[in-house]
Amino acid sequence: MVSACGDVIGVQAQVLGAARLSLRARVEGITAADVDRALWSDRTLVKAWAMRGTLHLLPSEDLLGTLRPLQGKPLRDLQGWSGAGLTAKEIQGVVAAIVAAVKDRALTRGEIADAIVGQVGEKARRWIEHQWGGLVRSACLLGLACFGPPRGGETTFVSRESWLPGARIPTASAGVLLIRRYLRSFGPASAQDASAWSGMGVREVLSIAEGLREELVNVKTADGQGWILREDLRALETAKLLSPCVNLLPNFDTYLLAHRKKDAVIDPARKSKVYRPAGWISAAVLVDGRVVGTWSLERVARQIEVGITPFATMPKVVREAVAAEVEDVGRFLGELAEPRWIRPRRA
Repeated sequence: MVSACGDVIGVQAQVLGAARLSLRARVEGITAADVDRALWSDRTLVKAWAMRGTLHLLPSEDLLGTLRPLQGKPLRDLQGWSGAGLTAKEIQGVVAAIVAAVKDRALTRGEIADAIVGQVGEKARRWIEHQWGGLVRSACLLGLACFGPPRGGETTFVSRESWLPGARIPTASAGVLLIRRYLRSFGPASAQDASAWSGMGVREVLSIAEGLREELVNVKTADGQGWILREDLRALETAKLLSPCVNLLPNFDTYLLAHRKKDAVIDPARKSKVYRPAGWISAAVLVDGRVVGTWSLERVARQIEVGITPFATMPKVVREAVAAEVEDVGRFLGELAEPRWIRPRRA
């Protein structure tokens, strides 16, 4: 499970239940309890803000190496807080105080604010308790803090150094390593794709790619041109897909976010069914790598009902594979799950 999470460079986790289901789609036989145990007991996975400044589950040993190349924009954003009435020096002081406050204990945002406003001033409270993370988020993006175990339904934060003392310090080539991993998982991809996925600027990606020049091959894609790792090219040219390959991907699955353009994974006429307003990404039914419908979970009586909304009529063999996926979702959650087929809608 940890290895699979690292293979896709983390799974998006602003909805933790969806992140759990992303791992289910990639690792046979695991349960939701296994994911939680890795997060809060074994600490082999960590919840942190990462790519695009969004929440992810990452292998703990990869945390610092993943964050290092992403810190250009977060560090610039730190200076932007001065518009909120805090000077750059005050911002640095607040971040340092946050890290000190959570060094030996897990605290909620409110508890962090209570612990340090006496040192840094009451005006910092709103930027500590901010619903989008505020300066706590900045401390996490800098690799100084991370999410701790939830307490009574509330999020807590801990010192990264105390919570993950064995986290590996990144090398000077962390950016090269990150883009190499990205291409291994999601190539062919362009600099624009890598920028959209990571949150780094296109120029930053191109600069990093210079260090990979000998390892990259330019190939034609449906969208134009893209990079692939030279060592992966032969494997992709000779790969055979066992069809139909059916997956139920949850909301915000990383597969659906890996490229700027989406034509390779979904018919453009259907794109709005999955890529919704305000950044919402619907759960998707995937057949041979293409989105062919959406799905949702609903509790009905003593079981889970999985509503399947195909874009068009599905062949019997695909329907049977979808039903098997629904059954596995129930196994993963420890409950009985049944499919409910919803009439295909017009584009």
